[in-house]
Amino acid sequence: MKYLGPLIVVEEIAAARKFYEELLGQRVQLDFGVNVSFEGNLAIHQKAHFQSLIGDQLPITRKPHNFELYFETEDLAQADQRLKEAGVRYIHETCEQPWGQRVMRVYDPDDHIVEIGETMEAVCVRYHQQGLTAEQISQRTGMPAAFVQQAVQAQNRPPETIRKLSGANMDIDLATPVDQISWKQDACPWNAAEDRSAHRCAVKNISLCPYFRGVEYMDTLLCNYPQENTQ
Repeated sequence: MKYLGPLIVVEEIAAARKFYEELLGQRVQLDFGVNVSFEGNLAIHQKAHFQSLIGDQLPITRKPHNFELYFETEDLAQADQRLKEAGVRYIHETCEQPWGQRVMRVYDPDDHIVEIGETMEAVCVRYHQQGLTAEQISQRTGMPAAFVQQAVQAQNRPPETIRKLSGANMDIDLATPVDQISWKQDACPWNAAEDRSAHRCAVKNISLCPYFRGVEYMDTLLCNYPQENTQ
């Protein structure tokens, strides 16, 4: 058996879809009219139709307060501003949970509790910037030490700049000037930076370069210079 995701009952499909699609940034995957599913497997179902499926002996109630839908965002302040501008009802403003994560809770149009929090990676980075060690962050947040270290390392890693170089998936000619080569071949940025021609990027998909990130069809090389590929 495989769990696929939650389905919540709503009075008005249009209002619920607008909340999740426009305010929370969810993307619609399938729209069946009375049922709409989003990427990530959240689904909303129109109340009258859902009632007909389960029968009148089970009344559908509002505000049970016994479950919530949980979302994470890279920009909690921006999400907070967007929700406030839309007049969304708050259960509580942004606050820090016992494990250090900053979250807020609101009601959706049908009084389902929605929690929105910063990512746990962001929590680890914030504590790291405050001077805590990886071990201290792990104890404070409850996250495994390996998770903490990975989050901090990712934050310190410079952004990738993938270049697409033509004519790379072949024996590269580094001796002949580019304008005299019979095929289109872009100059190697590593060679250009060091004014040399002592290495090759790839020969039939085999990497000989620490900046190599792969090959696109047909002969386009993905180059990550000056950041080495550690994957």
